[in-house]
Amino acid sequence: MSTETETPDVAPSVRRWVLFKWKNARRILIALALVITLIAVFFTFENWRGRRAWQAFVAEMKAAGEPLELKELLPPMPADDQNFAQIPLLKPLLNYGKGTNGQIVWEDAETKTRLETLHFAPKIPGKAWSDRHSGRETDFALWQTHLRDDTNFHFPVGQVSASLIDKEEGVEGAADVGRLHRYDTNHAVADVVLALKKYDVDFAALHGAVERPYIQFPVHYEEGFATLLTHLQVLRNFGKIARLKAVAALAQNRAGDAWKEFELIVRMSEAADSEPVLISQLVRIAMLNEAMEIAWEGMAKRRWSVEHLRSIEERLRGVDQVKAYVFSMRGERLLALRGLDLIRNRPDALGDFEELEQGMGLFRNVPFGWYQNNLVELGRAFEEYALPYADLAQRRFHVVEARRKGIEFDEELKVFSINRMFVNLLFPAYRKVLDRCAECQVSVDELRVACAVELFRLENKSLPKELDEVAPMLGVPLPKDPTTGEDYRFRLEADTGAYLIYSPGGDGVDDGGVSVAKDKGKGNSRNEFGADLGDWVWRGI
Repeated sequence: MSTETETPDVAPSVRRWVLFKWKNARRILIALALVITLIAVFFTFENWRGRRAWQAFVAEMKAAGEPLELKELLPPMPADDQNFAQIPLLKPLLNYGKGTNGQIVWEDAETKTRLETLHFAPKIPGKAWSDRHSGRETDFALWQTHLRDDTNFHFPVGQVSASLIDKEEGVEGAADVGRLHRYDTNHAVADVVLALKKYDVDFAALHGAVERPYIQFPVHYEEGFATLLTHLQVLRNFGKIARLKAVAALAQNRAGDAWKEFELIVRMSEAADSEPVLISQLVRIAMLNEAMEIAWEGMAKRRWSVEHLRSIEERLRGVDQVKAYVFSMRGERLLALRGLDLIRNRPDALGDFEELEQGMGLFRNVPFGWYQNNLVELGRAFEEYALPYADLAQRRFHVVEARRKGIEFDEELKVFSINRMFVNLLFPAYRKVLDRCAECQVSVDELRVACAVELFRLENKSLPKELDEVAPMLGVPLPKDPTTGEDYRFRLEADTGAYLIYSPGGDGVDDGGVSVAKDKGKGNSRNEFGADLGDWVWRGI
């Protein structure tokens, strides 16, 4: 008997099945390797394209003399004792460091929080403020009611102008919750002045530093989109308080005090001179509007002397919104490019831009070249749609041309492009800034011209018939309209006795000094922008 173990033959069908499986597996592996190779080649090619586009963009920027780093735009930080922004009252607003866990640690959190939560008129009706466009002066009776009913303002005992009336029973002296408070409006201005004494200490510090030659806050731009700008709302609030203090002073015939508040607002607005960011420029515009309302109300009440009018005009000569616009657009481009580069690797740097996280997640999983192409398209959008429409040399805003280009831009956005995702997300907000800057510059210029008209009125006891008559009053040439390069228009209203200083505005159509045309929004406009936008007008009383 044989002891050898016999190995049974493998069935031919089994051998064929194994061979088939191996051939398929090999084919799959080969196909997979081919796909991986193609993906690698695709990524390499796209990365090469993106790198080449980025290098070409950087070369173009250098050749055009455009800054490539934000530090090229920023002025050096002045010494603290020369810097309005570094007085003890304001220094805590941006004085912070980072803890071991990356959290912000404030040097003086208490003062910073107090200033950020500065309580001032959050619920006051808009009509309580003056409005130079409609000719409405400040309504002190509304302010009186608001401030006396607000528990944040404390009025000393014995200085009460109120007669408290029960809403239902008419019983004098009732002061229960829910009762209607009526106040003696003969004391409205005095009540407002009394309420604003709450801010005397803070304003003494601000006025004491107004002559410092610099105002520059130590903004941490290296934090990208997470950069804190806590000082802006504080300046805005102080500007509103200063405006109310000024118009109350005008109502009490204290024009000198009103001038000081005007000067303070303009000084605080100049913080934007060193901040190449859009929001800082918009806050500057808002604060200048506060100052212009003060000037207008002083003219309406005939409170300004020759010296005051000259001081207002001279103080505004340095306002250059063309320069401010170009400065902020250049800064926004660099901040956007730097910020997007930062958050690609550090999502915590998004700050208030969480809506970008989804897009940034995509760019972490696609060719880096796509990301670079998006940066290039965003950078070039500023060159194509923003910067060409402000002429520093001529002090001009080409508003009409910018509007036409904006219509073209809106059409382009309707066509999806993987290379223009950042443009679609970020750039629409930048496009509208030019109009805001242009209108602000026009308003400042018109106020300067109005100062000349008022000086002429004081000297001649009558209004001029045309602007040529007031040209000698300022000692310098009257400003030109930055939207046309021509003189401002001037017209007297026979029925009201008012005078109008105006610019054709954003559509370039002269509506004869009508600030909002009657046919606006009714589909029968006389221009290419869909509605008659009206003129930009200063209405003198």
